[in-house]
Amino acid sequence: CSNNLRQYGLAFRMYANDFNDKLPSGTISAADQAAMGGGTWPWDVGTNTAALLTGNGSTRGIMYDPAYSDQNNDALWVLAYDAGKTHVTGYSATYPDICIGGLLGTNKNTSFTAATGQPVSSRVLLSCAIVKSGAGAYVGIPGATSILHSTAHMNGKIPAGGNVCMLDNHVEWRGFKYAVVRVVAGDGTSGSGGSISFLW
Repeated sequence: CSNNLRQYGLAFRMYANDFNDKLPSGTISAADQAAMGGGTWPWDVGTNTAALLTGNGSTRGIMYDPAYSDQNNDALWVLAYDAGKTHVTGYSATYPDICIGGLLGTNKNTSFTAATGQPVSSRVLLSCAIVKSGAGAYVGIPGATSILHSTAHMNGKIPAGGNVCMLDNHVEWRGFKYAVVRVVAGDGTSGSGGSISFLW
């Protein structure tokens, strides 16, 4: 997991080197998001962005947490409901407009310079996905397909925590007791009318 995150973070760094230190501007277009009914989550990566990242050394495999390998499958990699414009990965990202509803403002990164004046060594770029349903479950969460989502690193019925990759590309473990809700997104695409929270 930590190795995947580090390589994924390096791909973002190489992307930024080609685009004046800027991170990607979002997953998919606003029009596509509207057509999808508000279903994008912070681990969704637009196919155009993914193509640029893979051109900079990333591969599909490093976009997933080995602790929950079920997430890496063709149905999630090419989502049928949005005509294949989005890849569902296994890690949450913090670049702008990553999901409908957005990240809490203090978590957004537009570049590899920390916007809030924090040291880049303490500013999260990517994170293992700790997910929680509106009903309080950390596993078996419905999404856009019949495939259920789960938090990767579990300790019994609650998450153990997750790795985070910082803007300086170092990776560290963050225990669950230190995890904070960063995104609350609708899961309307699943038809259940609930919500999902992403923590890191």
